[in-house]
Amino acid sequence: MRQLLTLFAHTLFITFSIQCDTYSKNKQDAITVDVMNSSEFAKDLDLKTVSLQEVNTPTLKIIENWNGFSVLKNEVKKMELNTPSIFELQKNDIKQLFNNLEVDIPNSLNSNNILARIKVLETNAYKFYKASSKYPKSSKQIKEIKNNTLRAYNIFIHQINKTHEKSVQLITK
Repeated sequence: MRQLLTLFAHTLFITFSIQCDTYSKNKQDAITVDVMNSSEFAKDLDLKTVSLQEVNTPTLKIIENWNGFSVLKNEVKKMELNTPSIFELQKNDIKQLFNNLEVDIPNSLNSNNILARIKVLETNAYKFYKASSKYPKSSKQIKEIKNNTLRAYNIFIHQINKTHEKSVQLITK
């Protein structure tokens, strides 16, 4: 009887071990397939153009007289639409655009966070200018740098919105 019980216990153990091993292998295969599909999707995502964010309605009043911002917004929209923009034409024009952007910035938005976002956007604009003279307009490099510039613009807009939102908050104790 003891031998029969031992044989039964070993049979259950072996059966359980085989099933666990099979389940583990199937799970690893499923994970590998998911990673591969995700990677393929990510490659296609890089080639799509980033859509632009807009300034929140309450913030529009603050930036309506900010001429440098209006010019920047128009140039970024041109870039998004693949029409020639200031970022492709002259290096001095890029410098002038960002100087004007910093000079007449509204007081409520004149913060280190906004100025840092302007510098990041300016750096991306110079990279786009350099790449546009080096690579064909439809190349992967141009699309990547263009998307990075559009992302930098979106982060800049987000920072403007958040800075204004924070400045109008009433803090009560």
